[in-house]
Amino acid sequence: GNNNLLSAFDLASVEKLHIQRVLNHTKGNKTESAKLLNIGLTTLYRKIEEYGIA
Repeated sequence: GNNNLLSAFDLASVEKLHIQRVLNHTKGNKTESAKLLNIGLTTLYRKIEEYGIA
């Protein structure tokens, strides 16, 4: 069995929710969101695509 407290799926769910919250906070400003998330803008766009965030 998998004894990890968080599986990869759970971490992805948490990351998606966090990105959605930050985007909401910045009113959709992706440049500002990337800065707050401490990731590159390209990475943010990839994650938005990956998670199907509108």
